Amino acid sequence: MGSAESDDVHAPYIAELYRAGDWAGLVRYWLAHGLYPAAIQAAAELLNRRPGQSWRAIAEYVAQLAERPVRPRFLPRPEKLAASDRQALRLIELFPELLLCEGAFVVPPEDWRPLAKMGLRAAEEVLRIARDCGDRALAWFVLILAARARRDLGELECARDLCQKALAHCRELAALRPQIYRPWLAMTLNSLGMVYGLLDELEAARQSFEEALVIRRELAALQPELYRPEIADTLKELGAVQLDLNEPQAARQSCEQALRIYRELAANQPELYRPDIADTLNRLGAIHRDLAEWELARKSYEEATRIYRELAALRPQPYRPKLAMTLNNLGLAQRDLHELEAARESFKQALAIRRELAAREPELYRPSLAQTLNDLGAVQRDLNDLQAALESLEQALAIRRELAARDPELSRAHLADTLNNLGAVRNDLDEWKSARQSFEQALEIYRELANLRPVLYLPDVARTLNNLGGVLWELHELELAQKNIQEALGIYRELAAVRPEVYQPEVAKTLNNLGLVQRDLKEPESARECLEEALGIWRKLAAIRPEVYRPYVAVALRNLGALHQDLDEPQAARESFEEAVGIYRELVVEYPEVYRPMLALMLNALGAVQHVLYELESAQESFEEALEIYRDLAALQPEVYRPRVANTLDNLGAVQYALDEMGLARGSLEEALGIYRDLAALQPEVYRPMLARMLDNLGTVQHALGELELAGGSFEEALGIYRGLVALQPEVYRPRVARILNNLKIVQQARDEL
Repeated sequence: MGSAESDDVHAPYIAELYRAGDWAGLVRYWLAHGLYPAAIQAAAELLNRRPGQSWRAIAEYVAQLAERPVRPRFLPRPEKLAASDRQALRLIELFPELLLCEGAFVVPPEDWRPLAKMGLRAAEEVLRIARDCGDRALAWFVLILAARARRDLGELECARDLCQKALAHCRELAALRPQIYRPWLAMTLNSLGMVYGLLDELEAARQSFEEALVIRRELAALQPELYRPEIADTLKELGAVQLDLNEPQAARQSCEQALRIYRELAANQPELYRPDIADTLNRLGAIHRDLAEWELARKSYEEATRIYRELAALRPQPYRPKLAMTLNNLGLAQRDLHELEAARESFKQALAIRRELAAREPELYRPSLAQTLNDLGAVQRDLNDLQAALESLEQALAIRRELAARDPELSRAHLADTLNNLGAVRNDLDEWKSARQSFEQALEIYRELANLRPVLYLPDVARTLNNLGGVLWELHELELAQKNIQEALGIYRELAAVRPEVYQPEVAKTLNNLGLVQRDLKEPESARECLEEALGIWRKLAAIRPEVYRPYVAVALRNLGALHQDLDEPQAARESFEEAVGIYRELVVEYPEVYRPMLALMLNALGAVQHVLYELESAQESFEEALEIYRDLAALQPEVYRPRVANTLDNLGAVQYALDEMGLARGSLEEALGIYRDLAALQPEVYRPMLARMLDNLGTVQHALGELELAGGSFEEALGIYRGLVALQPEVYRPRVARILNNLKIVQQARDEL
């Protein structure tokens, strides 16, 4: 508070109080303006002039504060003091405790909290003295100290109220003595803006920062060495608010100006301003991410990480939390760039620090621990490490449910984000009912938030609608899926009209999902239109950022190829699938654990269309390569990949049958049948139809091999399953019952001929 440059400005008032012998007024002025050494010396001299031993003892006590601002063991008290003198003495006594309000970044958090409460108790008493004396300057000083303590304790509404009261005092003071109090006014506006920002009262925050910036620019025009750092502080905070208000270009301009100032200041005082450089780089990285400038975001976070590592090595207490935050941000940027292994490593480093911090101070650090678990789970899903992703996200969800129960206003958005990520993992694990439940809970939260702040939360509504539509498609609730995805598409098209660089990829994802649903709704031309538009968007994006968007091109090709198959366009389907396989082969080289499953899936699809085109040797090669991949994957994750092994064996058996390799075909189909029996025992509603189909196919091969008894047994078992399924879906399974009956008739005729 206050500064040495104020001496000339304040001297007349100190001199006036000194001449009047107003010790109480001098102490209040000293406290309010931060002129501690000069005021202590003046107060001690003034007290020494007073008669009596007690006053000299008090003077010695006051003088000690210049050297050591702690209370001595014994403070002599005169038996009779005027009320103003008693107040002055009490202010001196309370001063060391009052300063505890500002210890948050010096004292460890677990130690500072009880000390801060002591400081707040002292602040209440000092504030009463200030009110009794009508001293607005002292009242302002105490209110600002208390507001900062309440803010750091997480008591944001109380902090806001205290800042607003301080601002009212400061405006009156600045109107009377602008030379002294306009710097205070700027500082108060800045503090209030920070609290508004924490409370998501963004317009109020922007107004506070902009008013503070105007004042500080005026002050810096006269005294740049004093006020340029304060301009940078305000620009940095203003940039963060502008980003939250969806004004990323303005935010970037503010933060870049702040960064230039801090770099210039750090050239002469690196130990003082390097932390500000790192903090501003962190904020600038968030802005670059919002603008889809991912390389610039990574560059900003990497520099900030280097600075915080060095600072944390010297002072771990204040800087290890900041290092963890920056590592987490770096992981997000690396994930944006599809540098998934690097992202996972960054999140793991952040997680290790945050676990340690949360163990010591859970109330303060459990929210950030949940954030890292959430982000780690998302990248583990990208890496196809689904069980690890599930574990991370469930830990994050447990923490965030607890936090949302205590403070829903601040924590519900984070809870919805984790529910969304968890739903995506459960969808990947084919746990569609659980995934649906997660997405529906997230959507309910985001809709409520978007009603209050549409600019901030409508993108989340759209994302969740799209995810929910995807899982409804898996659950064959096609009309409802279409409704959700179309609503998402409408939101994304509006957003992309304003910010195409951010939302065009989301438009393409949503078009892709809508095309899949329309395909299953037997609306092939609508599906083709959606899928071709999605592919066109991905191709344009991949021409600029191939490392990010080529995987999406492959997905769009896969889905469009499947539609070509439906429309009996096998040549077009093969072209789409072959291009997709080529992309996945390249991607597998860099990220095998992510793209080997996709390559196997695509090889299966390509083999199927090659089979239709009677390119049997090529189809066999495709299926055999897919099978090799799926066997490797099933050894690690059998619950996920055994069904795909079985499906590929079925496809391979069909080609081997067409190639008249009956022994090989029987071996493939028998192995597939064994897998489906195991699966149907656990999930009959899912796998009994597949078991029946496999029995049908195996019976056909057995018949061709002349194994009539075995063929008859296979057909009989398939018939029993299909007859049970007819009651559920007669239009699907009646034709299959009829076919099996015909197969049995053929087998019986062959038996009779024998």
